[in-house]
Amino acid sequence: MTHPYLESLRSCVRYLSPNDLRTLPFRPADVAHALTWKQLDTLARLGHVQRIRHGWYCAEPVHPVLRRAARLGGVVTCTSALALWGAWNTDNRLHLRLRRGRTESDDLVLHCDNRSPMSAVVEDPLPALLLACRCLDPEQLTLVTDSVLNHGLISAAEYEHLLGSLSRRLRHKLRFVDGRSESGTESRVRYWLQSLGFHVQPQAYFPGVGRVDLMVNGKVIECDSVAHHGGEQHFRDRERDLKLGARSIPVHRLSHRQVMHQWPATQQYLLAILGRPQRRGKRISVTKLVAEGPIAPPRGQFDDRNPGITRPEADRWA
Repeated sequence: MTHPYLESLRSCVRYLSPNDLRTLPFRPADVAHALTWKQLDTLARLGHVQRIRHGWYCAEPVHPVLRRAARLGGVVTCTSALALWGAWNTDNRLHLRLRRGRTESDDLVLHCDNRSPMSAVVEDPLPALLLACRCLDPEQLTLVTDSVLNHGLISAAEYEHLLGSLSRRLRHKLRFVDGRSESGTESRVRYWLQSLGFHVQPQAYFPGVGRVDLMVNGKVIECDSVAHHGGEQHFRDRERDLKLGARSIPVHRLSHRQVMHQWPATQQYLLAILGRPQRRGKRISVTKLVAEGPIAPPRGQFDDRNPGITRPEADRWA
């Protein structure tokens, strides 16, 4: 039998997302309109509510990242917060906003802020993205922002307002953002090609086939992800490839491994396949680019499965 106080609590506790029943940690003041301190204490004594630290409680199983943040007295922010809200994650480390940088750990990135109140355990998407604009490199930021827009975590109006609040330098980091990209692998390939000067059409539509990930120099590039390209989807993808091939449109399909774990070698193959990019009116020698050797992957840990920031060590960059 459900305790009547618990029903009152569940009616006002905030959930992490509509598709996730994990609740956010809360303070007594957050539920004061539904429960008194005494009633909340009763639920804690009966085991329906857990005390995470002084002044913070949880009513349901809480994500381990949120529990850790509450115990440290910080707020999950930047790319870690956006990953919890459902965006693509580019850094395995936990990004925390703290009043003081008193916690030292290799898997923590501390953002000290003595001005903003610590009124939640996880930052909302818009302020988290604002901080990410200052924290992440251009490629990481593009991948994260693509995902934020594609998942509808912020509106187009909110994004325009965000751009207006940024300096010219930070806006330049967002110049290749495109919310049409549906996966981190697609965003990564598109960003790299655009940065070289290729004209890339994302989510190009072909009658009788549907949308393809990227259209570049008359060629189609499909970027497979772990989550959406197994089982029956594998056979549908090959059928689409045949239909495009019948129209003399070459299709080059990249696996998750090729984009995420073999990226330097994949870059060289793509340059050989696509030919010469055009950039600022000048031709770039593909031969020179290939001769320069693999382009080093950027700092950060990419994970298309998006399990938050707890990816196994074995999946890190080799």
